[in-house]
Amino acid sequence: VPHAFDISSGGVTFNIWFKLTSTGWSPLIADWPGPVYSFIIQVYSGTLQISIRNPSGFNLLSLASPTINANVIYNVQFAYDKTTKVGSSYINGILYDSQTSGQSDGAIANSANTWSIGLKQDTGNVISGNVYLCNIYNRSLTASEVLQNYNATRVRFGR
Repeated sequence: VPHAFDISSGGVTFNIWFKLTSTGWSPLIADWPGPVYSFIIQVYSGTLQISIRNPSGFNLLSLASPTINANVIYNVQFAYDKTTKVGSSYINGILYDSQTSGQSDGAIANSANTWSIGLKQDTGNVISGNVYLCNIYNRSLTASEVLQNYNATRVRFGR
């Protein structure tokens, strides 16, 4: 993934289809540790975690954690609106959690680090399973657009 991308237009959305073979620790998308702010979507001890942290390790945004089971294909989408500072997580097209970030200018921004898919660079942890599809949009998708994405690709993954 490119070293930097610009969300000055208003936000970003991550869309990932995956299946894990075990639910111990699997990074899905990460810029961790970031030079200023860190971002990660991961499964840890069977729960999905989406976090944005500042350099002191304080969670600016930490969304609720649904249970993720092994050998099941999931679609996770995370939309972050820079203007409203709202991050929303969707599981299989349905809104799961939505929170406002404590960051004044939007914490997901240009980064000097390389974004990783299926890898957490500082630890070398890799996904236990497969990433089937990953899209990154340069804006925050609406709930209806997230559902449209899910419905457009779910048959491909047996959902």
